[in-house]
Amino acid sequence: MKTIIGVCGLILLAGWLTAARPGDALSDLGMKMYDVETGVLENIKNESAWYFSSSSTMRKIARQIPESARAEAVKALGKVVRSYVESPEFKKQYVEWLKNKYPVDAPTAAERELESGASSEATKAAMNEQVATAQQMFAQMPASSLAMGLQAQIQQAEGEIASLEGEEKTARTKEVAAQKKMLAISKSNPEEFKKQYVAYMNKYMAGEVTNRLTEDEERMKEARIHMEKRKKQQAVLDAHSDIKPTLRKRLQDFIVLCNSVDFTAKLTSIGYKQEFVNPAYQRKSSEWKMLFRIGKTATLSARNFAQEWLSQLK
Repeated sequence: MKTIIGVCGLILLAGWLTAARPGDALSDLGMKMYDVETGVLENIKNESAWYFSSSSTMRKIARQIPESARAEAVKALGKVVRSYVESPEFKKQYVEWLKNKYPVDAPTAAERELESGASSEATKAAMNEQVATAQQMFAQMPASSLAMGLQAQIQQAEGEIASLEGEEKTARTKEVAAQKKMLAISKSNPEEFKKQYVAYMNKYMAGEVTNRLTEDEERMKEARIHMEKRKKQQAVLDAHSDIKPTLRKRLQDFIVLCNSVDFTAKLTSIGYKQEFVNPAYQRKSSEWKMLFRIGKTATLSARNFAQEWLSQLK
């Protein structure tokens, strides 16, 4: 038998199944605390439906329970369920489940830079300092050393050009041609070569700084977007972190359901089944019908337990 019902439904149905001696509700029912823990969490996971599954042993015990013992049985097991819901163990499980249902992205490296106060101006200043150091180094190097460096650059570029296509290949080919033209005067006029080479490298490095800053700004822009997304994700998680609103609604819905059951409703046998004489009752929910089958005593006991719990939820 599988039944859908609220938190109080778990209390009620388990209470209905428990034996006449409510002092040890779980052992009388053949249950373990794990059954309660699993059942409660599974019920909380479903926002609009609640689930409880009873074994054949439980149902067998239920049929042996005297009417006079059912109210106390419901109350006894209700205390077990409430105690667990209010325990640190349940809160920990609930939070872990929420984190899976409402995940929050981890901050990216760029976000951490933003959070640490790193600015584009600081990045620009650091890069300009690196450029100034390189410029000073080039100015101090002899023309022959610069020519050797440029020759190596040209050879590397020619190897890369072979794998390029389209506009990129055209641009790199044009750049290498200019480098070769500059290299050609390195022996005949080393001073002019050095002047041209230093100017060329200064322009190249300035372009690299501009490109790097543009890329960095785009990266920071994406980081800001991701940070706003992460803040919204965290807000959703925080909004669901308090179980009391959900629990309060479940208790209220259960109380309304209990009050709606007509325990004087008549049944008639149709084949091997029993159905309500009133067709409106036949269309009632499975929860309503379950409460009817459990009976007035146990249902009202569960309702009273729910009302007391609800009144104490702050």
